[in-house]
Amino acid sequence: MSNAINRTVNRAGRENAPGMADRLRDLLDLIVASLDDPAADGRGLAGRAHFSRDHFDRLLAAATGETPVALRRRLLLERAAWQLHPAATTSAAAEAESGRGGPAVAAVAATAGYGSLAAFSRAFSRAFGVPPSEYARAAAAGAAVPSPRIDAPNGIHFLAPAGFVLPSAPTAGARAARAAPRPPAT
Repeated sequence: MSNAINRTVNRAGRENAPGMADRLRDLLDLIVASLDDPAADGRGLAGRAHFSRDHFDRLLAAATGETPVALRRRLLLERAAWQLHPAATTSAAAEAESGRGGPAVAAVAATAGYGSLAAFSRAFSRAFGVPPSEYARAAAAGAAVPSPRIDAPNGIHFLAPAGFVLPSAPTAGARAARAAPRPPAT
């Protein structure tokens, strides 16, 4: 395997050490694998990665712009939005179509790791601008619903049914354009 395959570019436009992309991918895989573990927390994730909690938080925050716990929570909310969409599961669609929405939303809240439906509803409403029951009803009726992607500093998003999307590495042309001097404003 050539080193060119393992080369990545950091936020400053400098080339990272070979293999760094693989290690970051391993850490992101660890976060995604923890989505179904309700007991997962920052200390447990750091332990699985064989880092101290502080070092793990610093590494991921430097690479992604989010702490591991914030990244995990955002991916859980994005997955919850996908689960509330009728294309995701027929039971969620049936509940939303019946107008109740309650049991489907409660199940999604539990899957997202929230201890109460009220806490989940507040977090979901903050992220998507509508309560989860309204989101499910609108999606079931074929109405426009907010995108299941929450703004992120890193371009990493949940990808249904069980993965995530990574932004592509900037090309040499994009790096050169960013580094080019800009003309002064007139």
